[in-house]
Amino acid sequence: MGSTDEKQKNESEFNSTLDDAIAKVPMPGSDRNEQQFPSNEEPAIDERSKEKRERSRREHHRPKQSIIALVIIIIAIVAIGIVGWKMGYLYGGAKTPEQKVTVNMVVCDKDIVNEYNRIVLPVTQLPEDALSDLVNRIRSKSDYAKDPTCQTIIFQYEFTAGNQGEMKNAAEAIRDLNDQGIFANNDIIGALSVFVMVQLAVQGDGTDDGAAE
Repeated sequence: MGSTDEKQKNESEFNSTLDDAIAKVPMPGSDRNEQQFPSNEEPAIDERSKEKRERSRREHHRPKQSIIALVIIIIAIVAIGIVGWKMGYLYGGAKTPEQKVTVNMVVCDKDIVNEYNRIVLPVTQLPEDALSDLVNRIRSKSDYAKDPTCQTIIFQYEFTAGNQGEMKNAAEAIRDLNDQGIFANNDIIGALSVFVMVQLAVQGDGTDDGAAE
């Protein structure tokens, strides 16, 4: 009987010791298991994830921003080209390799042409020196000699004044500019052809320079 009690007591102590040992083993999901991993690692992972998402978002929007900037640049270039073409600073066209590109120096614009036309119209009541004043203003402008419209107005004035030498200078300048593909404004009232200008210019000085041209 005493032996049986002793045996049960030993088994009870063994089971108690075993339970204590099992209780000390960390179980998955237990507080002890969680303590093995520092609590600050999870925020660090979240921060890296946020940085990665932000970087991905910026890289995703960057191509769109580049496309928008390119479109704005193209629109600006086209707008500048249209304005330049409208104002006469740009020319669009084709040429052969033998042809030279020339720049038409516009000094006598449509306002000067309209002023000249008002002066020479018979119905216009203007001072007699209105035409000479206009010609003097034209000659005071730089590069007027490179503008066939200016030269045509000067020729018309010198023709009425009977200044043969000035007529010849203007006629030859117009002829040289025409040879370069640069022509006067077609709205000038009473404008003569280059051939007639040269003929009128050489009649008074006894030469026949350019008469056949």
